[in-house]
Amino acid sequence: MICAKTLKTAQRYGRANGMVPFSFAGIDFAASPEGALYWPARSALLLADLHLEKASFFARFGQMLPPYDSIAVATAVAAAVTRTGAREVWCLGDSFHDAQGCERLPEDARRVLRGLTTATRWTWVAGNHDAGARAIVDR
Repeated sequence: MICAKTLKTAQRYGRANGMVPFSFAGIDFAASPEGALYWPARSALLLADLHLEKASFFARFGQMLPPYDSIAVATAVAAAVTRTGAREVWCLGDSFHDAQGCERLPEDARRVLRGLTTATRWTWVAGNHDAGARAIVDR
């Protein structure tokens, strides 16, 4: 059975704007096509497995990938924050592809992430790929 609160979420974050509303354990969420999860009651955007600097990691071993992955991901996160009006962002692990990913992060991606971490209540949760990565806001 769908409750009135879920219907209200569906109207605001429904398929018309690309988000799929659903309820889990009595809590309303909206999933985006990009893989983000929006929690309207907290105005929070939940993200996982961003794997920033994955292309530069592989380039060290001769597997060349376009070097724009980090700025593309940071820009997509910024767009999701704007689209949802999120006041909180939770990065739930594996934000960087490896422990040195933060060190290799290009200045344009670093600038976007700094802006986001300043504009929102940002929480980094370390995953197995994040060991040793330093917080981007400390730079």
